[in-house]
Parts: sequence; C-alpha cells; structure tokens
Amino acid sequence: MKTKEELLLSVKENIEAFGKDKLVYAHMSLQNEGTILYGYSYTPEGKFIDEASLEELLIILESDTDM
Repeated sequence: MKTKEELLLSVKENIEAFGKDKLVYAHMSLQNEGTILYGYSYTPEGKFIDEASLEELLIILESDTDM
C-alpha cells in the first residue's frame, strides 16, 4: 500500500499526463472520519472500487489529514 505522499504525487503526475477528468477506479472506503483512499488503478480490480476522476482523488488526498 502506498503512503499518502506517494498517492498524492502519483495523482498529480497523472493529472499532468492525462488531465484532471481522467476516470480511474479508486480503492477507498467511507469511514466516520471521512474517505480513506488506499490506491487506484485504470482497470477495476479487487473490492471497494468506485469510479472517480483524478481531480476527485486529489481533493480527497488534500482534505484528508489522518491517512
């Protein structure tokens, strides 16, 4: 599993390469504290998969302080 910093860097790099509206499959769960993002991929795999844009993932990562 990637750290929050690794995920943030990866999302920012992919936004530069593909644009903020590129859809990905996010591995995340909703908790009382907020959304926890575990990772993402370009193909659906595993469980807890939600389709999201790279911009949405960036918002989640930048707003989550406890990940």
